[in-house]
Amino acid sequence: MVNTASSNRDALKARWLELDPGSATWPCEAAGAATILLKQPAKEGGFSEMKQSPFPPKPNGVLTSTASLDPSALQDLMEILPDLLKASAGVPLRFVIQISLGDGLALGAQMVDTVNKLLRVGMCSHQTA
Repeated sequence: MVNTASSNRDALKARWLELDPGSATWPCEAAGAATILLKQPAKEGGFSEMKQSPFPPKPNGVLTSTASLDPSALQDLMEILPDLLKASAGVPLRFVIQISLGDGLALGAQMVDTVNKLLRVGMCSHQTA
């Protein structure tokens, strides 16, 4: 049995769905659920057919999704990771990560060095061939 409220919450958090402008607010009480209107986001998010990418082309049958995530959105993604793994059981699921640091202003060398060290430790301990 699917918990619709939980599924909708997770889909909204992952930005696979968004509230329609004419929708009631979410979350809501059960009595107001009929007034919730969901739609696919106008921005990229969720799976779609391949689009032009800086990565090599993928074979037919491989779907990709792109999104720019701030740290809190990445935490939201991690919260639904067990459900993603269950939903994709038996099919390869891989994450390609690009991390951006800064806002266009000069960064301190010590900050960059510290961040690089943390990333090397984190990535090396989880790297697969």
